[in-house]
Amino acid sequence: MKDKINKELLKDVQKLKQENSAELKQAEKALFESEKRIQLLFNNAPLGYQSLDSDGNFMEVNQTWLDILGYTLDEVIGKWFGDFLSPEYQDSFRESFPIFKAEGKNHSELEMVHKNGNKLIIACKGNIGYDTNREFKQTHCILQDITESKQAKEALFNSEEYLRRIISSSNDCIKVLDLEGNLLSMSTGGQKLLEIEDVTLYLNRSWVDFWTGKDKEGALEAISNAKKGDTGIFIGYSPTEKGTPKWWEVIISSINDSHGNIYRLLAISRDITVRRQEEEE
Repeated sequence: MKDKINKELLKDVQKLKQENSAELKQAEKALFESEKRIQLLFNNAPLGYQSLDSDGNFMEVNQTWLDILGYTLDEVIGKWFGDFLSPEYQDSFRESFPIFKAEGKNHSELEMVHKNGNKLIIACKGNIGYDTNREFKQTHCILQDITESKQAKEALFNSEEYLRRIISSSNDCIKVLDLEGNLLSMSTGGQKLLEIEDVTLYLNRSWVDFWTGKDKEGALEAISNAKKGDTGIFIGYSPTEKGTPKWWEVIISSINDSHGNIYRLLAISRDITVRRQEEEE
């Protein structure tokens, strides 16, 4: 009887071990799959990731980081972060890194050097990771290559500056508007024709307000057409700052950036007051 009970107990123990073993294997498999997915997400994230130790040496980077800078993992891990910066940025990193560790977060733009020698503008945003004793453990930083967008902004600024100089020196009445129809700049010739003494009083004001009566509707329609890429044309009445009556023929067209997107409007006005008076007579 006793032997029978022992056999049954032994059988139950073995069965329990088998069940536990199966559950353990399932748990291990699930953990492995989870870690695999996390690693896949980590390496294929759209932004670069890096982790530095307290001396500023690399502890970890993801594949996106390597793709941005062109290095292999062995060429990066254990190296000092400053070695991947342009020489003029290395001293700045030496000064800012202790501040980063003290404050716990950082957001900056750096110039890093690709393996092929090209210089890249990198936006870096990071936080400090701490251990259970709230002591420094490592940095966690996200990096994004903004070289193209930075260059595009600089090119856009230079083109706007060039356009502004041309317009300001023109004897014609030329105005630059934003897409809402607000006045951004006016040529010297336009200021003279409109008898304006201080053009800054009119900047950032709606160009539509320059017109009276139903001509406001014509101005709005011309702006709407120009924003669609069409040429807006209308004739309207707008007296000068000193009250001199003036009739204008206006042509509004769009100004596109390097990608073909409309970002400004150009309004050219021609004084047709004399012709208008002759037609009325």
